[in-house]
Amino acid sequence: MGIVFAPAIPVDTSSGARYAATVVNSPDSAASLTTPWAGTLVSWNLIPGQSATAGTILATFSSPSILPLQNTWIDAVSALKGADFELRKDESLYTDGIISKQRL
Repeated sequence: MGIVFAPAIPVDTSSGARYAATVVNSPDSAASLTTPWAGTLVSWNLIPGQSATAGTILATFSSPSILPLQNTWIDAVSALKGADFELRKDESLYTDGIISKQRL
């Protein structure tokens, strides 16, 4: 089972997890990818000297040990979306005079 990560993009630093990883050297010479999880570097997606910008997929990494972390992340994102929905709903009800400010 493999995991393919989405392109690197600027992230909202107000919430979410951060994962350290370092890619060193070009794919045609000795190279390393350091992560806190065991796994396999499946492929490099750039050739040596090719420019990379935000959103460029640098490499594909496969790791079954990261699945629990991915599930935790999905659960957290779902909980955040649910809480945001409830807050918007309560704000709307407060604006309409249906609920008290204490409920917010």
